[in-house]
Amino acid sequence: MKAQHLTSDRDLSPDEPRRDLQLTARLKQHPDAYAEVMRRKTLAMIFMKPSTRTRVSFEAAAWPSLGPRPIYCPNDSQNRPR
Repeated sequence: MKAQHLTSDRDLSPDEPRRDLQLTARLKQHPDAYAEVMRRKTLAMIFMKPSTRTRVSFEAAAWPSLGPRPIYCPNDSQNRPR
């Protein structure tokens, strides 16, 4: 699978959401088969609005299940008005 940087749902072709949902179903059915997929990778999380619940959910799902190290990047960290 080719790496892809998703910044908007408009970046997806019409077939990609269906493919992603099919992959999600396979992952949920056979989690051990995907246990090392993202080992030694980093998951950067940038949210439009601060959400502790969403952040914690992503961190809890990513690290123990798939192996990436999640890093939260506050959306306003580089865009503060002067």
